[in-house]
Amino acid sequence: MGGETQGFFAKIIFQMTGDYKDFQGVLNSFSEKFITYKAVYFKKQLAKQLLPEDLNFFRDLEAFMEGGKKMRAFLVYLGFLCGGGRKVSAVLQVALGYEILHSFFLIHDDFLDNSALRRGKETIHIKYGKRDVHFGDSIALLWGDLAFVEATRLFAEAGNIDVLRRYIDTTFKTGIGQVLDVSNSGKKIGFFDIQKVNDLKTANYSVISPLVIGALLANARTSQIVAMEKFGLYAGRAFQLQDDYLGIFGDEKILGKSVLSDMREGKNTLLIYKARELGTALDCRVIDSLWGNSDAKMADLEKIREIIKKSGACVWYEGEMLSIVNRAGKYVKSMTNDVELQKVIEEMADFIVTRAN
Repeated sequence: MGGETQGFFAKIIFQMTGDYKDFQGVLNSFSEKFITYKAVYFKKQLAKQLLPEDLNFFRDLEAFMEGGKKMRAFLVYLGFLCGGGRKVSAVLQVALGYEILHSFFLIHDDFLDNSALRRGKETIHIKYGKRDVHFGDSIALLWGDLAFVEATRLFAEAGNIDVLRRYIDTTFKTGIGQVLDVSNSGKKIGFFDIQKVNDLKTANYSVISPLVIGALLANARTSQIVAMEKFGLYAGRAFQLQDDYLGIFGDEKILGKSVLSDMREGKNTLLIYKARELGTALDCRVIDSLWGNSDAKMADLEKIREIIKKSGACVWYEGEMLSIVNRAGKYVKSMTNDVELQKVIEEMADFIVTRAN
């Protein structure tokens, strides 16, 4: 982002006391416990693996999950804290289930987008496609399906019917968002149609639901859950807008995936929509010829970058991010009465919009 939009909330300057540190401190503390729990889980699953070594689902799933931010798992914990929960052990199973659900979507998403890299490693369909392309595609679909089943098992065994219902609702809505995303690929659709997909596929799944699921585990008040849903909607929109920005201007080494994939796919993003809206007729023709071209190269992406900058879409993006995050910030105090925890939420939101991957 070049630093222009950093610090929408507090610029990470809070000096915190008591049980909480800063956002990064709380995240690191949770991550240590989560990683340990995850390692024990996979050790148990690998011990009862039913498939041969060259088709080891749990080995592949564990490797696939390495290197991610684990942000959704952390949001489960953050929602739990907002709801008054304290023992991190009470959320680890569901947090792991949510991360495995995330892997289910990513494995299938990589296949649908024909992406070669995820977190700097080969995607599942590419890894197994070396034997045969159809075999690779088949394994990716099956591994995704198995990941979904395993996530569902973890949620079901948690024994909270409200949490399970929310998980099912989230999975269904995310799937609908994915269908719309695939169906709309390569088409010119309106601003609010793009935002609808973003809300279904990203805001609900990446921010709202993990927060709410954590809150439900802590028996949070209805008013808190409503506030989380509103906060999560705007924070989730900011998350997706930053994803779209990084998909064009990001560093592949940091992203761990190609910056050409969104362009080759012809993905409908608000940034491209605004570039078309604000650009000249000639710029629009260039975008139309390159955005959605499966053979597009880095030189083509450079042309897209220049058009976005020249059109004023980048200026719009910065202003939109500020507006969205300011809206999210209005609901933080309704999520929890804990002042220090409010600061952690604000810093977490700051991270969402300033992240580089």
